Amino acid sequence: MHSISLFNWIMWIISILIFADSSSSSSVCKCTNQTLCNVIPAPDKVVLGFSLRFDNYKLYDWSRINTIVPFSKDRQIPMEFICYAHSYGASVLIPPIVSKDIILNVSRHSEAVTDILKDVQKNFADGVNFDFEQPLTADESKLYTMLVAKTRVALLTINTAYQVSVDAAWSPDCIDLRCYDYIGLSKASDYLVIMAYDEQSQMAGPPCYAKANSPYNQTLSGIESYLKSGINSSLLVLGLPWYGYIYTCLSFDNERCQIEEKIFRNSQCSDSAGRQLPYSYFMKVIQNDAIRKWDSDSVSPYINVENMNSTQQMWYDDPLSLGFKYELARSLELRGIGFWNIDLMDYSNTLLNKLMRNEMWETIDVFLN
Repeated sequence: MHSISLFNWIMWIISILIFADSSSSSSVCKCTNQTLCNVIPAPDKVVLGFSLRFDNYKLYDWSRINTIVPFSKDRQIPMEFICYAHSYGASVLIPPIVSKDIILNVSRHSEAVTDILKDVQKNFADGVNFDFEQPLTADESKLYTMLVAKTRVALLTINTAYQVSVDAAWSPDCIDLRCYDYIGLSKASDYLVIMAYDEQSQMAGPPCYAKANSPYNQTLSGIESYLKSGINSSLLVLGLPWYGYIYTCLSFDNERCQIEEKIFRNSQCSDSAGRQLPYSYFMKVIQNDAIRKWDSDSVSPYINVENMNSTQQMWYDDPLSLGFKYELARSLELRGIGFWNIDLMDYSNTLLNKLMRNEMWETIDVFLN
């Protein structure tokens, strides 16, 4: 029903080649060293960072990161950013704008792929990272896989070094109604990035209780589900959070913080009852004499803060909790690790912030070594 005839497939590839030839001539490399505009292939061992800003990147630890996905509202990536990343041998993957309407309308796929190619070549990027997270049924998901496959074929037709990665839910089991064709997506891409965060988007309950953002056992369960589905570990990158949640407790008893009900995609309890805050926020709370506690069940730190009228409970990840999960990725021989996002640390020039940044970056060695 949704298949492409051989003739149409050939004509589509020819149109891509024509487009590539005309498009490449209109893009001018502005790097001082022209080789920095060359396409960088996917690394054997991936360390991927999502980024949202272009003012901190020179302070990233480029000795430990080899892939970066910059999110830009205007679809424009500063050429200096590309040149700088490439000077360290790091790949830059663009997240294409893909709507559910485009996915479900096969007649719009060709136009979408053409736009993706245009963005990649215009920005001298090394490929794309699909970050689509809306609900899809099992049947609809086949069309998403088709779009990803078409994009990869088109990119590889232009340059075999181009990369395609796809962001995936923390578990393949229809999390948040995202019943994606993960096996198909893994075959249509270089690797999947398991987003092992926001794992409380659908909590058990009511009553609803604050929980860790990325609990160890839940993360392990998600990875094992991917592996049991038949996806090879070399096609999986474990994405982890450099942020956490703050919840206001309706009641607080024996370290349990009951929170309000917030319905999200058929679940009455959700982490949407809390607020996302960056890693740097929790470090400042601790600097102000808050007591960091440790939950052995989730292998995660948390903080309780007493206010005048309520208690707040904060769950986040730090180098210790992340280190356990980096080791998990290493022991399961996953393709790599990643982080959302590397701009959530404080990059101001103070000794304490430098020390905290160094500790976060150095913990990556648990996976690399």
